[in-house]
Amino acid sequence: MLYLSPGDWDAEIVSWLKKKYRYRMIGLAPTLLLEFSEKRDLFAKPPFKILAYPSDTLHLFAEKIGENLPKDIVESVILASCYVTPIVTNSKGLKRLDNLSIYRVLSEKVLPENEIIRHLRIAGYTILDSHEQVCWEAYNKIVESCKRKIDLKNVVNQLLKKRTLLAEKDSKRYWRFKSSTGKPVLIYLDTLKCLENIDICNLVRDESLALAFGIVPAIKVEVSS
Repeated sequence: MLYLSPGDWDAEIVSWLKKKYRYRMIGLAPTLLLEFSEKRDLFAKPPFKILAYPSDTLHLFAEKIGENLPKDIVESVILASCYVTPIVTNSKGLKRLDNLSIYRVLSEKVLPENEIIRHLRIAGYTILDSHEQVCWEAYNKIVESCKRKIDLKNVVNQLLKKRTLLAEKDSKRYWRFKSSTGKPVLIYLDTLKCLENIDICNLVRDESLALAFGIVPAIKVEVSS
């Protein structure tokens, strides 16, 4: 899935993705199409695909948490979780998405093209391998909190602690570039960071809500045309 910050069109990363992933789908959030409406013709053709919300409940969820965060961030992370896919972005995009990060993988070097392709594939495994487990665990805990009228903030904080440890453990996959210092190359994003002060109990009767609770990796790609 492609994410670009509002007003930051990046022709190089778009051209690179078109070239390298011409036979695979590259998802886009509807807000990205609205932000770059002059690129509508480009986005209307393969490999790009504007993603739809799998349910009205997920759309309502995005609208609710979008009251506190920019909609482009919220929508991209939720849809990436729903479609079980990592986010590909550039430096500005990674910095903007960092609002929802729970863990960062740092590096002191710029990845060559072959390593970018390798780690995009690895990022796919990062979200896929844990998705079902973390989604249902979060959903069931939130449902229980709503039924028993337990303070949702405490439930979410406990979940975030566990999920942060899971992200830290998963980051070992990126040993080829991971270092203790440097700049973020990959970050783990979590919509639960939005829920500490938001009541979503009116949405939990729909199990599709669980799709929004994945841990989404976003990886920075630096390429030249």
